[in-house]
Amino acid sequence: MRLRESDGRLVQPGTFLPAVERYGQAMLVDRYVVDAVAKLLATHPAHLERLELCHVNVSAQSVVDPSFLDHLGRLFDRNPGLASKLCFEITETAVIGNMDDASRFIRAMRARGCRIAPDDLGSGMASFGYLKRLDVDILKIDGGFVRDMANGEADIAIVRSMSQVGKALGKDTIAEWVDSDATARRLAPCLACAAARLRHPRAVPDRGADRRGGRSAPCFGGPRPPRRGRGRR
Repeated sequence: MRLRESDGRLVQPGTFLPAVERYGQAMLVDRYVVDAVAKLLATHPAHLERLELCHVNVSAQSVVDPSFLDHLGRLFDRNPGLASKLCFEITETAVIGNMDDASRFIRAMRARGCRIAPDDLGSGMASFGYLKRLDVDILKIDGGFVRDMANGEADIAIVRSMSQVGKALGKDTIAEWVDSDATARRLAPCLACAAARLRHPRAVPDRGADRRGGRSAPCFGGPRPPRRGRGRR
């Protein structure tokens, strides 16, 4: 999603979301996003049927708020085919210090058929520790490590270790920011999990701003490309 300024400029989420979270408004954004995704998918049933998974980031404020769970429950009741197509990504911030609330959110969403992934795996100090306690479905290796693999052995070792953790836990593992064949070739030997996948980003055209809300509709991609290099996150 993007924020459109009064002069028409689009502001990237990294610029305005910190202020949204600081002033306790993140759940309003999360509700807007999941409602917009549900509306878009409901109006394109053929796309919904082909879609493998749509990843949606959820803030720490939403994870710990029971009213957000209630909102999602009502949304899924109105859209029966939606839950199984969603993967909620939760940050380490949403987990540390809120383990009970995070576990409650994860259990409720998985019971509905959603999948759960920790966002930016490896970017925080406690990532491996909480993975043993939370019933997540997918491990996403932070793209920063993938991008920097060409610069030294340290990032290669980190990616390899996270892949091995995924294999040990029996999780599907995804490597982010695989933006070239060269990166894919460099990454392939590091991925130990048979269910490993390389995520190749695809450009999605801007759908324009929602003038009433001042935000553009969240973009979502189509079915994931065919899996490459299976048997190599």
